[in-house]
Amino acid sequence: MRLFLLLVSLCFILLQTSSANEPLQNTGQKHTQQLSAIQTKMAVLDEQLKQQKDHAKGIKQQLGGDFKKLEETQTNLKIQLANISNQIIQQEKVLNFQLAKQEQSQNKELNVFDGRISDLSYELNFYSILITIIALILGFSTSFIAIYKAKSEANIASKKHMSEWLKNNSDELIAQAQVTFQEINQELKGKFDKFERDESERMQKFSEIRQVKAKLIDSLSLDIQSLTYKSFEHTRLNVDDWLEIGTELFSNNQFSLSIIAWDVITSNIFEEVDDLTLASALSYKSTCLDKLAQPEAEIKTYDELITRFIDNDNDTIQRRVAFAMFNKGVTQGQLNQSVDAIKTYEVLIAQFKEFENEAVQESVAKAMFNKGIRQGILTQPKEEIKTYEALITHFIESDNEAVLEQVANAMFSKGITQGQLDQPKDEIKTYEELIAHFGESDNEAVQEPVAEAMFNKGVVHGELNQSKEAIKAYETLITHFGASDNEAVLELVAKAMLNKGVRQGKLNQSKDAIKTHEMLITRFIASDNETMQERIANAMLNKGVTQGQLELPKEEIKTYEELIAHFGESGNEAVQERVAKAMLYIGISQVQLNLPDDAIKTYEGLISRYGDSHNPEITVIVLQAKKRLDEL
Repeated sequence: MRLFLLLVSLCFILLQTSSANEPLQNTGQKHTQQLSAIQTKMAVLDEQLKQQKDHAKGIKQQLGGDFKKLEETQTNLKIQLANISNQIIQQEKVLNFQLAKQEQSQNKELNVFDGRISDLSYELNFYSILITIIALILGFSTSFIAIYKAKSEANIASKKHMSEWLKNNSDELIAQAQVTFQEINQELKGKFDKFERDESERMQKFSEIRQVKAKLIDSLSLDIQSLTYKSFEHTRLNVDDWLEIGTELFSNNQFSLSIIAWDVITSNIFEEVDDLTLASALSYKSTCLDKLAQPEAEIKTYDELITRFIDNDNDTIQRRVAFAMFNKGVTQGQLNQSVDAIKTYEVLIAQFKEFENEAVQESVAKAMFNKGIRQGILTQPKEEIKTYEALITHFIESDNEAVLEQVANAMFSKGITQGQLDQPKDEIKTYEELIAHFGESDNEAVQEPVAEAMFNKGVVHGELNQSKEAIKAYETLITHFGASDNEAVLELVAKAMLNKGVRQGKLNQSKDAIKTHEMLITRFIASDNETMQERIANAMLNKGVTQGQLELPKEEIKTYEELIAHFGESGNEAVQERVAKAMLYIGISQVQLNLPDDAIKTYEGLISRYGDSHNPEITVIVLQAKKRLDEL
């Protein structure tokens, strides 16, 4: 009986499944027919779209790069289609949700059926499980088919919706594209016309600039005075064009022609020229006049620049005014107009002394130093010292290296002036202040006055017969700057070594003097510097003299011979004087060694080499040699 019930139940399920599948199949056939019709319409629409694309492609070829605008429009359409697609996806999600609920309902019915089957007898358990599995498979198949059919219907509906939308809106889209094309075409035409006009104007201006330059260059072979800024009053060039022409000529060192360009800018040809351009033009013009050695016209140009812009607040223009004042003073000094130069420097100092711009401060410091120099030329040492002291006081704490160079120079010059006033103690004190403040500076321009101060300090001590203090001053210079690469500083080191040796000789420190001279010779023997060669020749001669004082005639002769061998062919007259003296001293030493024949040969060689010399010092040495030769 239970078996019969089981078979009846199974048949019932199969009939239910069949009846469920039948409407789905009918529905599937119906959808298939609809799909076929939609696909046919889609094909027609695709063909129409293809034609539209071909038409658009032709338009794109006509308009070239402007088709990018249409592509942007198409991109917007794609975005709209994407939005529609999103809507379809949302509809699909709703259908999937409904199908999932149907699947859950069927699963519940199967679970109920499973409960009924579990009541069957134990011996039919295997068949019950088998039948249950079959039922589950059939149930899942039904659900899968239903879901698949629903998704297919949704996709077909979305495609149909999209095709219908494109069909209904294609004319509007094409019309919008045509309007966009026309707008872009008009815009590009306007830009092209503007570009064509600009290029035409640029080419015309370029041609005129070339003509102006050619006219200026051609004037070089003619009378330059016949060509002035008035020759170009009717050109269409603007201020910037003339600025370009002027700077180009200036950079090519064509200063006379460059002046014409600056005169065009500074004349009344143009209705309005900005102050900075005017100041620049006047600065360039003054520099050109300086290069052409026309100091009077140069000063006149400086005055024009100063008068026009003395009260201008622009920092760049103020720098140009300060430079003009300083350069005017320099030019007046070159014309030996020291009084006028001092007045110019004083105006600059008064106007810009408190100006914070570093470049202007450099001009002020240079003006103060040059004012002191001019006062020295006018033999006004006290005023000169006051000017140096004002410079030192005002700028001693400056961080500007160029300004500090002027401070160091002022200190050194102050010491020199104090020496001229016979104030040796004040002079030494000033040198010591300079050394203390700038002794560790790495600035080569500052190192030179420091080295000179050290050397001069030694010289002043020597003049005061303070040989020990002088030697210390020289040693300080040698120790501090012995390894310097600055040629001017090394010359002072060599002088310090030479003077140190001389001072040691005066203190009867002959052996120390010889060592000092040997140090100088060894350190600088390979130098090509003529001043340095003079120092070395002096050191060799002094070494030989000192050896003679120590009654070392053989060593003395050897030192003189080294001097002659090294400098015998020198073209430096001061060095040749040392060579002539060395030959004379060799002859004297040979006589002391009782070698008269050798002395005769030495004197004869000296007379033969330098007998025709026009150097007064060498002539005296030759006469001494002749006298000693006669005595032999």
